[in-house]
Amino acid sequence: MYSTPRERETLLKWMGTARWTYNRCLDLIKEREHIPRKQLRKLVINNDNYEFENTWVKDTPPGIRDRAFSELMTAYKTNFAKRKKNKNFKFEIKKRSKKYKSQTITVEKRDFIRDGGEYAFLKHIKTSESLPEINNAVNITRDRLGRFYFCVCVP
Repeated sequence: MYSTPRERETLLKWMGTARWTYNRCLDLIKEREHIPRKQLRKLVINNDNYEFENTWVKDTPPGIRDRAFSELMTAYKTNFAKRKKNKNFKFEIKKRSKKYKSQTITVEKRDFIRDGGEYAFLKHIKTSESLPEINNAVNITRDRLGRFYFCVCVP
């Protein structure tokens, strides 16, 4: 992707918020061991929770935060499945760090193809190759050198 400085700034903010959301969910799960998924989702995704503090979270679309939440839930699900097979298997899900070599956010197809709104600029970012037809979610990845890539699943 060849993004403008403004587009890069937006993507970096979204990646930071997704990382923060993932880590916040992980903290809440560790604090309250048996928190229902619905309640956890409500605590971290809804904009109403960010009226007085962490108001910067509202600058990122709820869909980005929702995908970060879903990724954590998937990590738990796969690790519990491993533990069922092997009783001695112990797992600890680690927080995401800003220092990781690459970072990824996921944009749902319905959001990526929109002509207006918060996601509209994504369709107009210049790329080295033309994008194929979008049939699934699109991953936007930033590598350790600061380059951005669209990752699109092609059937």
